[in-house]
Amino acid sequence: MTKKIGFLGTPWSVSRVVRRELHNWRSSNELLRKWRLSILAREIQSHGERPIRFVFQTLLLFSLYVSFSLFLPDSWLSAAGVTLQLKEDADYLTYFTALWSIQATLAALVYPFVISFVTVFLQRRPAAEAFVHIYILDSGGLVAGLSSITLVIVMAIQYALIPRYGTTLIKHTAILDAVWFFVNAILTLYFLYRTVEFLRPVVQMQGVKRYLLGVALPREIARIAIPHVLEQAPSNGWLPIPVPDFENLNQETEPRIWISRYSYRKGDVQGHLLLKRPSKLVDVRLWPLRVVTTCWLSRARAWPETKSEFGGARSSRKPMLSISLSPETTYDGQIPLAIVADGPNLPRWQRCLLRLAFVFRSDLGERNSISPRAIIQELEIDVCSAISNQNDQIFRKSYETLLQVHELLLDACLSRNDDGTFGSLAMLPEKGHWMEQGLYVGWTEAYRSIFQAAVENLDKDTNPLKRICYFVQHIASDAVLKSPIEIRENILMMPTYLMFLIGGWWVKRIEEQGFVSHSAHHSQTLQAPAHRAYEDIFVSFVGAWENARKSIGGIPDQDEQFKWSEARVLVQLNTLHIRETARMLLASIERGDRIAAEWFADVLSKWWGNFSYERTSFSLHQSAIFITVEDISLEWDFLNTELSLEIREGTEHLQRSVLLAALHNYLQDIRLITVEILLQWCSQSKSPSFDNSLAMGIVADMVQGKQWRNGGTQSAPLNRLTAAGYLLAKTRQHIGGMDERRIYEARLNDFVEKIRDMERPGMTGSRVYSYSGPNSLDSLDESQIILMMILSDASWSEDDPFCRQLANWSKPRHIERGDLDKARDVFNSWLNRLSDPQPIMPSVIDELANRIGKEVDEEIRRSRVSEALSTLKQSIETRRRELLAAATIDPDKLKQAALNASTEAFNKMANRFPLCLFRNVNFSNEEQEKYTLRLNGLRKGEFTTVAFDPPAINGDDYLANVVAQAVDGVLLTDVLSRCELREIVATDSDSYWKELKAEAARISNLGLSPILLLDNATQPDWIWDWQYALTEGQHPRPEDLIVHQHNGQSAHYQCHLNNIAVYVGPLTPPASLIVPREVFDSVTFRRFATDRYVEANVEVLDADPSTVALLLKFERSVQVSAAIGAKIRYSDVPLQNNA
Repeated sequence: MTKKIGFLGTPWSVSRVVRRELHNWRSSNELLRKWRLSILAREIQSHGERPIRFVFQTLLLFSLYVSFSLFLPDSWLSAAGVTLQLKEDADYLTYFTALWSIQATLAALVYPFVISFVTVFLQRRPAAEAFVHIYILDSGGLVAGLSSITLVIVMAIQYALIPRYGTTLIKHTAILDAVWFFVNAILTLYFLYRTVEFLRPVVQMQGVKRYLLGVALPREIARIAIPHVLEQAPSNGWLPIPVPDFENLNQETEPRIWISRYSYRKGDVQGHLLLKRPSKLVDVRLWPLRVVTTCWLSRARAWPETKSEFGGARSSRKPMLSISLSPETTYDGQIPLAIVADGPNLPRWQRCLLRLAFVFRSDLGERNSISPRAIIQELEIDVCSAISNQNDQIFRKSYETLLQVHELLLDACLSRNDDGTFGSLAMLPEKGHWMEQGLYVGWTEAYRSIFQAAVENLDKDTNPLKRICYFVQHIASDAVLKSPIEIRENILMMPTYLMFLIGGWWVKRIEEQGFVSHSAHHSQTLQAPAHRAYEDIFVSFVGAWENARKSIGGIPDQDEQFKWSEARVLVQLNTLHIRETARMLLASIERGDRIAAEWFADVLSKWWGNFSYERTSFSLHQSAIFITVEDISLEWDFLNTELSLEIREGTEHLQRSVLLAALHNYLQDIRLITVEILLQWCSQSKSPSFDNSLAMGIVADMVQGKQWRNGGTQSAPLNRLTAAGYLLAKTRQHIGGMDERRIYEARLNDFVEKIRDMERPGMTGSRVYSYSGPNSLDSLDESQIILMMILSDASWSEDDPFCRQLANWSKPRHIERGDLDKARDVFNSWLNRLSDPQPIMPSVIDELANRIGKEVDEEIRRSRVSEALSTLKQSIETRRRELLAAATIDPDKLKQAALNASTEAFNKMANRFPLCLFRNVNFSNEEQEKYTLRLNGLRKGEFTTVAFDPPAINGDDYLANVVAQAVDGVLLTDVLSRCELREIVATDSDSYWKELKAEAARISNLGLSPILLLDNATQPDWIWDWQYALTEGQHPRPEDLIVHQHNGQSAHYQCHLNNIAVYVGPLTPPASLIVPREVFDSVTFRRFATDRYVEANVEVLDADPSTVALLLKFERSVQVSAAIGAKIRYSDVPLQNNA
């Protein structure tokens, strides 16, 4: 919602707002206060970044002093003690030259040699640009050196002026020269001290951190924040710009102002800005911009609308002012200041104000600051270089330094919200970058090249890669744990990229060993010595990956404090870990990597770990199986009510148990979906056998509950799963959760679709490809049936958990969500496939049965599954019928149906025939002649208090159209039944035209307007030929006939034949009617309520209690005048009714 703030309440500029926010951030952040620059360091750093300005300021101060000293009386200067008093003139010259010589020697020897030495020292690093820059600023070398050299030059000028002014000039400037020399000496000592200190690695990193947090990071935040502050200016009330309604962009109700990088609409350019060199827009002054936009908006509101040349829904357009300038964007040359489309132009004074509103700064300026990303990139290069040189000691130091800097940045960006939670400025998106990713993404990208260097060096040294595997544990500081969920997810995803690189390395090595064929159907392993190294890497990676979720999203132990507000974050991180584990497992199988597949299958089967030993809350025993991870985002009170939980052991313990139940169900669902996807892959195999199939091997091992590696604890292995338990899991996947939109099913569908994208073949950018594969849970139906058949060792049916869930689905909220219908549809899809006689993956089920040691009779197991599903489906349908039969009709829904049915039929402005022909259309509250329209076969569930069926998408339009057609027919019947119509037979075009002209003349002679009513636009056929001038057709147009059309007529209007208006109406063929227009005199409808002219009721049908007949009743009274006319029969077929 837009705030309303006065002009004086508007900040002067965007940068002022940013500076105020930065000040508040620095004040509230303890880390920034700790590393804040001292006053001396700030001054040295500021002058060091602007050396030319520093030199001119120094010369200006010296010149002012000399000017005052030359024009003031000597007695005043002597009394003030600012002149030098020596006995002889030669002493002045000696004093001056000595001071000059000392300063020149220092400037010539100290600074070049020291700076060169440090530069050479830093050049040992692979990249040292940022560190050299920080050293120059931190040590003050540039300021001290420029000050010394400037003093030497100034004293040289003084020496050159001695022949003209004598020793008088030295008397006045000697004291200032001495003071200046003393300041230079202090700066030199400071420079030498900071130089020696900077050579120490610890002090060097302190200088980097000081610059990073004191200078680089605030500048980076300010740079990124300026565009966002400008975007929020309208909503904050600083600019009177209407906030656009993005849901109704096609409906422009008032003038618009568009401030963005690109203009929204073409129009007239309102002046130009001429930039002689590339310049960046660094600030926007809000006061001038507010004046311009306010004045233009007031004029634009009175501006007439512009008609669009294309017409349609946007046939008229409101004025628009587009200012296509965006902060932190570089411009060059002549750029348009603003563009006005369909509105008033800006006067000259407003254009001048608009130019004043934008502040540009040249990109070629002398200020050259180092960004945090540049510092990270140099540290990244150091790490990569150490890996390439196989220097483990330097690698460890460089890697730890990079991690420290990364943690420092994340910690410094933290800010506490009003509710006690933490936000992070690192999430600010960078405008102009791809997808406008946050700062934290750019900082994390630095590790990608490190991962790549470590993988490429895997053959030579595995130590760097083993250490990098623990990246999440290394970075998981308190600052990271306090950061928003997006930052933590980004960190947790980094090991998956590392595994992608390791997988690429494996593919390269396996093909170098001659194994070209490797896939899910062709298992391969590396040969020695690469096999041993690869196994060692996986030991480290798996250990790091299993502990990563504990480091960054660990669930508190039972004796630790647990907050429900933190449960959503924990669920999101842990579900990400489960999903990525399964994805890496499937990726390993897809490339045929047996070692990786067995490791990740082992991780997935033992993911639950020590949670298996914990005692679940007693209150959850009856309802834990259908809790999903989406339920954790709900309010606890609502979830507690829905689950009907009893708090016996403390709220925190119960909440933690709910969280664990949701994660356990998600883990089980992902494992089952993984097995289903692998079965689908097995069915796509073109190999005659599955002897070397990695997919089939992993599936069989998972179904048998195998442990691939020692250590750890398996949780709920699949060999303990029954057919009924599997069905409950599948039901949970489709219908689980308490939310309204079934987000849980969408989450699982997204996982399946991402796995399909993983199978996408290599593509060329210039071509179009198509590929197939499972993309949702429904597409895995055959795999699901196979698992049901494998698990159906005996007949089975519904169990207690299913019956309890069926009772839960009978609650009103679940009925309205359609849980019963969804379950029925899922069972129907399985039963339809089972009823198909075509075999279901015959080779797959046989091979799987052989591997797990079961004898499978497909027909018997198929019948068991079919019988069980049919029984369950019957239970669902019976329960639904009982609930629907007991449901009551909602009077409000009937009123709404009647209101929807009244929107079109009774509105004369809708131009419906014949209502548009009536001279008067009246409405009354009194009873009129009744008519009831009966619509059979509608779903009762649409009208019940608890909605069993969702309303049809076009249900409102359907009722309005059906009632409108009924009203049209009834009104026309009422009018024609009151008319005296002569019957005329004209079976050819000539006689038809002759009789039509005669009858029209008879009506016109009475001062009336004749109209012709057709039963069909193409009947009789000569009418159609006449309209479209088919002179060479079967029925040429008569010579005395003129066909023309009038605008603004109803949809039933066809044309005018001379003075006869032609309409199409609900008549009984084969006949046309010609009557006076004045016969349609008046009609009166009964008004049942405001804007409602229909009364709705339902009647339950005995044949099918789930359907009803909708009775729509309206009442009308028709009055006619000049009730004459003729009925022209154009065929020998006898007529039955008039209408």
